[in-house]
Amino acid sequence: MEVETGSQILYEVPVLARQGSEMFEQLVADDGVLKTFEARVREHGAAHGVTFQLQDRVYSVQSTGTFVAKPVGGAPSQEVWRDLSPTAGENVYFKLSASEGELLLGIWTTHIALYQGRPLGEAEVLGLYPGSEVT
Repeated sequence: MEVETGSQILYEVPVLARQGSEMFEQLVADDGVLKTFEARVREHGAAHGVTFQLQDRVYSVQSTGTFVAKPVGGAPSQEVWRDLSPTAGENVYFKLSASEGELLLGIWTTHIALYQGRPLGEAEVLGLYPGSEVT
């Protein structure tokens, strides 16, 4: 679950794009989705129309960046998270969205974890936490 000011997004179990796989190359190759998006942003200040298809959905790239994170409560079980670097520039995230409102979050360390998600409505959030009340 991702919680931001004014929104909550529930993500499903990730699809893993391993180094060397066709999906990994489609995302990170020199003419891949992420480098194309970054080049257009540098050239034009914005990038529209850079897309990626996962299963039956076509997603448009919205943003990319780097991050630092550390595990809380033990070592993560998934290798993408186990391979986090303490250096922000070595951990990449990217966000995409589909016209139907679905979202895609990519986390790239050694491999890429792709999390499909959707925004949660207020009633759904309250349903996750029985006894919660809207004030």
